[in-house]
Amino acid sequence: MNTFNPIFKEIRKYVAINSDTINLIIPYLKKKKYPKNETLLSLGEYNNKIFFIVRGLVREFFISESGEDLTTQIVNEDSFFYSSISFHYEQPSSRIVEALEDCEVIFIEKKDFKALAYKVPELLILNLQIMERVLISFEHRSELWKMKPASSRLKKFLLSYPLLAKRVNKKHLASFLNITPETFSRINFSGPDFYKKDI
Repeated sequence: MNTFNPIFKEIRKYVAINSDTINLIIPYLKKKKYPKNETLLSLGEYNNKIFFIVRGLVREFFISESGEDLTTQIVNEDSFFYSSISFHYEQPSSRIVEALEDCEVIFIEKKDFKALAYKVPELLILNLQIMERVLISFEHRSELWKMKPASSRLKKFLLSYPLLAKRVNKKHLASFLNITPETFSRINFSGPDFYKKDI
């Protein structure tokens, strides 16, 4: 079971599961490595997996009608992840998911998860927790987008996620915060008031 320890450690934060339940789940779990820049989910593909990120960083994004690359999620280690609309409504994905770093993931296919949920009701609770975290993540991002000026969005992100900010390049960070590259390049990171917390 050692190879799957990280996912069960995280599951236990939300639900209580015993060794018998773990042994029931393990045969349905798979591991995969994605090199940096490799695609986990392509445009038009069905998201039929729940991913758990053991190591690395991924982002979800879409291309707007004007050709802009807009990042909707940035997800790091010890997190469950799926592209919500495609996963729940079984639609071709309008989003793309790519590895921002070399990644190692554990995943379970949706059909297996649904079959297991009849035997392990705790998985339904886990799915609700995943949905809740995705909704909260979108709400936080929505709040960031409303902040004016753009530099306030960046300050809030850097103060809230200082370690994550160091791992995301400026292009993707600007995309996540809905800041144009031109505006991003004009933000003064070294000003005396930049890291004040009264934002």
